[in-house]
Amino acid sequence: MAYKAVLRVEKIKTFGQLKAYLLHANRIKETPNANKNIRNIQLRGEENVVKIVDEFIKSRGIKITKGRNNQSVLCTEMVLTASKDFFRNKDGSINKELTEKWIYENNRWLIEKYGDNYLFAKVHLDETTPHISAIICATKYNKAYKREVLAHKAWFGKTIDKKKNININRLRDLQTEYAERMQECGFKLERGKERSNAKHKDIKDFYADLNKTKEKFLEERENSAIEINARNIIINKIADNYGIQEQVKRAYPKAREMAEKKLKDKNKNEELDL
Repeated sequence: MAYKAVLRVEKIKTFGQLKAYLLHANRIKETPNANKNIRNIQLRGEENVVKIVDEFIKSRGIKITKGRNNQSVLCTEMVLTASKDFFRNKDGSINKELTEKWIYENNRWLIEKYGDNYLFAKVHLDETTPHISAIICATKYNKAYKREVLAHKAWFGKTIDKKKNININRLRDLQTEYAERMQECGFKLERGKERSNAKHKDIKDFYADLNKTKEKFLEERENSAIEINARNIIINKIADNYGIQEQVKRAYPKAREMAEKKLKDKNKNEELDL
């Protein structure tokens, strides 16, 4: 079966929108399609992404025009994921080693691609499909202003190369580059068809699809002690890699305790059946 590598972007134009993103990314606001027994991990930056973006913009001397005439894109949310079944074993359980490697390679690609402009990332394992939500602040040097400016369109938009007389779709090219990188890492992922008649789904559509499958998935896997434990093992391994194991333990003691208790009870019941 051919699995798809998925990369989507969404503009965040104001600090108000960024705050709403923070509430969702950090699960401060109720997220209907998320399982509270499975914890997520801070892959890059601190949880206060509003502060991070604000400090980054100020450090670069970037000026933001206030009011209705402001067309600037403050930063960009990028969601990286793949077909749901890519992350699973044949029995439907999550493939721990593959998922851990996928997270590591995606983070490495983001660092290589965007460097200091890659400000924040959260790994969400508590929803149907594992995915990374990253915040990137696109900038470029403006010769006329003699300073850096925000540059979402230059990084992710469509432009025309007048010298070569060709249209450039940077997002389309980025999606191709991303799929190729995933293949180089050994993942059996391919790019979706370019210029297909299929309706493009943005990040809002992505979360809507997750929500639609919530009830069925919770019944089958998400609420099982084995699934919870498997995903939490991934989190612990990644936490070790990034030196934040103690931070993870402090943040999620209740979730860990619940998962371990459920798994222990399940094992005891299986022993009784024998």
